[in-house]
Amino acid sequence: KQCPVLTRQPGSPSCQTGRMTADPSAPLTASPTAPPRPHEQLHAVFMYGTLMPGERYEAVAQAAGEAVNRERATLSGHLLYDLRPEGYPALVAGGSGTVDGSTVQSSAVHGWILTYSAEQWPAALLHLDDLEGLHLTSPLYARTWTQACGAATGVQPVWVYLYARLERLEQPGCVAVPSGDWTAVADRHTVTPWPGEEAAPESPA
Repeated sequence: KQCPVLTRQPGSPSCQTGRMTADPSAPLTASPTAPPRPHEQLHAVFMYGTLMPGERYEAVAQAAGEAVNRERATLSGHLLYDLRPEGYPALVAGGSGTVDGSTVQSSAVHGWILTYSAEQWPAALLHLDDLEGLHLTSPLYARTWTQACGAATGVQPVWVYLYARLERLEQPGCVAVPSGDWTAVADRHTVTPWPGEEAAPESPA
């Protein structure tokens, strides 16, 4: 099943994102764009990089509990970057990047929605937050909620990890991925070393 069109058409639902930082224990009533689920906690995460099914850290993502459902999905209005020598992606909301001198605007990012059971979710959330460096003195990523389009289930609220060290995007080794598809990055499985080190820090995203 194809995901719905990623821009609003007259009289049709929208896949445009409604986004804000949120407490994972809070009900989804903070934004008028959120679906009416006031008594349910959010147990779904949009994965777009090394933690996706089939990618090198898939097993790491499942270490604290296996998702009960996995489906391909797209996230509109975002821009994906390939960071080198880090070897993992950065996702930012909106904006534009440059590839070979040409400007690339934010568009659909391709990934997966992983949904966890209510029993698995507390441990999975702590594990994923730790993987993404939320609690570092300078956080690597920030978790926010937004809306993604599942290939089978359509528009739904999800958590997503956005890159937090925005100054890094202005430095060498940051290249926009115009397709929005991490699997299109040819050397994505190669982790290159930091200068003076044998291996790069492996922080999955």
